Amino acid sequence: MAALTGPFLNTKAESDQVLPNLFPGDLPVAAATKIYANSIVAKNASGFAVPASASTSQVIVGRAIRTVDNSGGAAGDLDVTIEQGAFDFNIAAGANAVTVADIGALVFAQDDNTISKTDQGGTLSVAGVLLNLYTPANNSTTRAIVQLGPSLGFGVSAIVAGALKARAVVTSLAAYTAVSGVLTANANGALAAQDGVTLAVGDVVMLPAVVSGGATVAAADAGPYVVTSLGSASSKYVLTRPSWFAHGSGIPLAATVDVASGTIYAGISWRSFAGKGAIVGTTDPAMYPRCVKGTQALTGGAATVSSLFVYTTAQACANDTTAAAAVKVVLTAGNGTGSLALTGTTTDTIAYVISNF
Repeated sequence: MAALTGPFLNTKAESDQVLPNLFPGDLPVAAATKIYANSIVAKNASGFAVPASASTSQVIVGRAIRTVDNSGGAAGDLDVTIEQGAFDFNIAAGANAVTVADIGALVFAQDDNTISKTDQGGTLSVAGVLLNLYTPANNSTTRAIVQLGPSLGFGVSAIVAGALKARAVVTSLAAYTAVSGVLTANANGALAAQDGVTLAVGDVVMLPAVVSGGATVAAADAGPYVVTSLGSASSKYVLTRPSWFAHGSGIPLAATVDVASGTIYAGISWRSFAGKGAIVGTTDPAMYPRCVKGTQALTGGAATVSSLFVYTTAQACANDTTAAAAVKVVLTAGNGTGSLALTGTTTDTIAYVISNF
């Protein structure tokens, strides 16, 4: 579909079928901007209302109740009244079309009236949660019923949609420079395999507060990213905040990210403990794994494991995989140090698990 050129005709689902309206009311409209009635409205990086479009810097906030024409005005001259809830919108074409199988999943805004199944290579912002499909009686074209406004009620929306997904955890990273949620390598070079996983452009990765490879990870830089560029001998790697964890937006309360692959982190969930009102890019998202597991070969009966994460109240345990002498695990310097000493009586390979909560 294309962006609107006039008011959109859609309906609102019954109130007992959807989450409550969480938006406080009006938003100032961006300069030289016209927003049509019933269209999907976003907040731009400066905080002004704009029609939703193919952008990752926008935060979808709801539907416009009426048309507001600020085409000849400065930013903030006019306000648009926003409502949240569940509304039906057009469906993107081809591989980006939502189906019944996508009900309950996060979906994305392709423009101010079109819903996409995917973020189309990391170029779209999250619109909300797909609740159902709907075919109007006077129109044979099926539409998507979407609960708008995930950024303002993300804790609720995340429960509806289930945990967010990442392919791997970053375990080795060359030095970078961070600007507005984009991490760009300081020098050319390919992004190494992470936790044993060879990445591709578009993959979501989790960046812990501690990694090897030369990068000094600021606390505010931790959390999820999308691989924008893998880098090469003639280019730099680039990691960009995903639309659902956008730079400058509120950190989703109790957000959980499930990791799909990896030697140590496969199948592990990372959870945010950031406080209410914390902002992505300015506040430590406090994302910690529920547990870390792996194997380590002992040399002379001892080895040290760099955790590659910061843990809180940790309990550690280990088992000797060869059923030889007992093996114990000891925290080397207390909680939060990210280092474990593995000790035993042989040169066996042992398995270890660190449970955080």
